[in-house]
Amino acid sequence: MSPSRPRLLALGIDAAEPSLIQGWLEAGHLPFLAAMLGGGAVWSRVPSPTARIGSGSVWPTFMTGLDPRDHEVCSEWRWDPGRMAVTPLTTEHLDPFWRTLHTRGARVAVFDVPMDPAHRNGCVAGVAEWGPHDRVLAGMAAHPPWVCAEIRGHPPHPFASVMPHPTGPGDHRTLARMASACLEGVRRRGSLALWLVERADPDLFIAVFPEMHHAAHHLWHTLDEAAGDGGGLLEIGREIDRQIARLALAAGPECAIVVFSLHGMRRGHGVPTILEPLLLTTGWSALPERRAQSAGQRARQAYREAKRLLPRPLKDLYHRLAPRAFEMGAAQFGKLPPYDWPCTRAFSLPTDQHGWIRLNLIGREVVGIVEPGEYDATCNRIEALLRGLRTVGGMPVVRDVLRVAGSGGPPGWLPDIVVHWEDAAHDMPLELADPAIAAVPAALDRTAQHAAEGFYVYRPGAVAIPSPGPVTVRDLHRFLLEILEQEPDRGVRHALGCADA
Repeated sequence: MSPSRPRLLALGIDAAEPSLIQGWLEAGHLPFLAAMLGGGAVWSRVPSPTARIGSGSVWPTFMTGLDPRDHEVCSEWRWDPGRMAVTPLTTEHLDPFWRTLHTRGARVAVFDVPMDPAHRNGCVAGVAEWGPHDRVLAGMAAHPPWVCAEIRGHPPHPFASVMPHPTGPGDHRTLARMASACLEGVRRRGSLALWLVERADPDLFIAVFPEMHHAAHHLWHTLDEAAGDGGGLLEIGREIDRQIARLALAAGPECAIVVFSLHGMRRGHGVPTILEPLLLTTGWSALPERRAQSAGQRARQAYREAKRLLPRPLKDLYHRLAPRAFEMGAAQFGKLPPYDWPCTRAFSLPTDQHGWIRLNLIGREVVGIVEPGEYDATCNRIEALLRGLRTVGGMPVVRDVLRVAGSGGPPGWLPDIVVHWEDAAHDMPLELADPAIAAVPAALDRTAQHAAEGFYVYRPGAVAIPSPGPVTVRDLHRFLLEILEQEPDRGVRHALGCADA
């Protein structure tokens, strides 16, 4: 990197829990981050209110500075009201802040930012989904050609093949293989990122380590087993610290560094599945009678049942052998039951954490039946139902209910209602008192779920700016721009000024 060029490394540790990182810092497990803090770097919070809608919203919010109600992303699956189906997410509509910087003359390199739309004219060098936790592209994307050539000669990320999938927290052998793959992925990512920094000579380099995200979902329970060390999770954290140190050394002492997480993790146990049977039982959703179902509807129902009963080894074999396009198409086919839409007023959407409910709204859904004038009253009735849910033992099931509609009215693609669960919702099985129904949580191999707060560590470069204190996910990119704006390079300051104009 040119010593005269202003520089900023923005390094994300995806879904790194602030309290966990702080504990490791105090125990001396993360020497480089500790040295940064000891040398005057600032630690502060990154509140993530967007995660209240869905964890999939945080990276699009960071990239665009928009609220989820504006960018309309909360998951790797999107509801299509014109087809009455869920479809794989595309992020082509997102306009990352670095794209404007690039068009104004600043040099930006981007490496594996989750949900990056990978616009080829958005940076001088870009790599997307080389080793992702979340996949929204058809495959890895990189540009320009010299980046592609280097990647072809670089060892692939272990995520490029099907990751070992544990059956649960007791599957120690598979968990160990998964932790080892994540650890090796961090090492390979660090080497490729180091090469990209040196070769691209960027003003701003943004890179993300998703390995912590993937591992934390499955290894969180080991924090207790290892007296707070986290077993393989700790080793992954240590290796990320080492790779950040390598990047910082290559960038030089006058390079500003921001290490950040957009949201955290907390203890969890699977994903509640009670919404679908609840809405069916209470008459909000409806399925056609078996004899009235079309051949396609019967096939959809059979596929869903077969997928539920398929043993894990066969599922892993399928994911390893099936082409991604076929796999996504098949998954899309079985995401929803074959609803009787003329009799369905509200239905649940597939989710990986919170409960999501969508109204079948006239003028928005192609076969909607709920009048727009009844929107608020319908949401009120569903919310009252949700807040009144109790287990057979009398424990509340729902912690909070969030309405997504804003000043612009009901959302276009997002759920209308978001359900935040109490711990009792994760009972195995969850048995409701009224109505008397039961459901078994899904994804029982996940022992952690997302928490709505991250952190950042800021080490000033050639020119220091005061830390603004807590910075929301939506405003974090503006903080990065403020750091760059202070660097002594007229061209970059002009680019930033044009970007803000």
